[in-house]
Amino acid sequence: MTESTLARTRKRHYKGPQAQWIRHCSKHSIDPFNPKAVELLNFLAEGIEAKQWSSGTVNNYRSA
Repeated sequence: MTESTLARTRKRHYKGPQAQWIRHCSKHSIDPFNPKAVELLNFLAEGIEAKQWSSGTVNNYRSA
């Protein structure tokens, strides 16, 4: 896999999680680029509890 292909794949892979994080931050008045740890953990917990994310999904969102 070439570097440019890998970059495009990563961009597609993280596009959804990043968009959801931005929406969550907007809804809760959080700076998406400088969140407090508790704000990030609350976002992940909400995904696990309300949206029933799998561990793989949580890891994807955490790494995005």
